[in-house]
Amino acid sequence: MNERLLKMKTHPNFEELHENIWVIHNFISKEESQFYLDIANSAPEEDWWKREPGWWNGKFLFIKDSSIPNQIVNNIKDWIENPDFWSWGLPSSVHRIRPGEKMFLHADNSNEKSGLNNWVDFSFVLYHNDFNGGEIIYPQINFEYHPKAGDLLMHPGSQNYIHGTKEVLPGPTRYNSTMWMYDNRVKKLHEENKVYEGKDIKNPAYLVENGLEANTRYTIKQMTEDI
Repeated sequence: MNERLLKMKTHPNFEELHENIWVIHNFISKEESQFYLDIANSAPEEDWWKREPGWWNGKFLFIKDSSIPNQIVNNIKDWIENPDFWSWGLPSSVHRIRPGEKMFLHADNSNEKSGLNNWVDFSFVLYHNDFNGGEIIYPQINFEYHPKAGDLLMHPGSQNYIHGTKEVLPGPTRYNSTMWMYDNRVKKLHEENKVYEGKDIKNPAYLVENGLEANTRYTIKQMTEDI
């Protein structure tokens, strides 16, 4: 793990779950979580991202008010040495997984083996409520964790940390937000609306030809603003 991250281990609520998988319990305040939950619960259904086909259809809601997302990122930066070593995304969305649903397996830097790179060094998941089931699973290392409200879960973006979720069981919908810490070389690419190195994501033909999801353009433009 990068030595610049070791300061996080001094947080009083820090727990190392597995090698390079960390959690800080109650990192997100109840007020911050309620900010996301209020938006999720009050949003009309048509505001949830509709895209056919695709797993994300109806599971993603963009948040326009960046005050709390900026506050959370700044709180994380306080526990990292030289945070400007990286380029930072904002947790400017809320994701829902309803009972009976689960998330597919993926890596946050998912195309590194194909010679492309979206430069995710480290991933953060913020959990806003308690729910039944819905554990995050890491099958390559035979590990799973049941998140709690207020958790800040952290893991590398690499292919070694492919992850997904188990099915959410009857009870509350599972709500969380995500953000990423990028290698700083990505900053210029983001400014040019390019997510994979040297590849123009404004070109729909490129996305189709290379099997990339069309939502990539939206994600980079709306969720990776540097602060």
